[in-house]
Amino acid sequence: MEKYHAILQVKIYQVAQLMLKREQHFFKDFGITQKQFNILRILRGTYPNSISLKEVSARMIDSSSDITRLASRLIKKELIMVSTNKADKRYKDASLSKSGMNLLTQIDKMALEKMKTGIQHLSEPECKTMNTLLDKITGDEQLTNSIIVR
Repeated sequence: MEKYHAILQVKIYQVAQLMLKREQHFFKDFGITQKQFNILRILRGTYPNSISLKEVSARMIDSSSDITRLASRLIKKELIMVSTNKADKRYKDASLSKSGMNLLTQIDKMALEKMKTGIQHLSEPECKTMNTLLDKITGDEQLTNSIIVR
């Protein structure tokens, strides 16, 4: 590996960790974690329909997360609703509750102003370039297109 590749790889790790720490601090004020937010964001993309927790897990940024434990905490906070899958009773389906949608609306209003992950300083063309480069790194041109954002 060339020296500049190694430097870039370390820099990407550092930036990812910095952004994660800033997000954790931001979401703490809303009583949720970054992983819980990720679930809510995924469910917003399918709202008002439900999807299986297995599918939610597959779409998560950190797919190694314990989806059952995370979902249980969101149920207790009344941010999501879970029901038995009609096609296969072994699976659970999840959907965003009205309280969950309200929380996401609050987060959306404050996110760009308060989250301060650093990306707010990038222009739209810079964001597009960065997305293209990150897709090239992952080897998945569809990665950006598969992210559900509303």
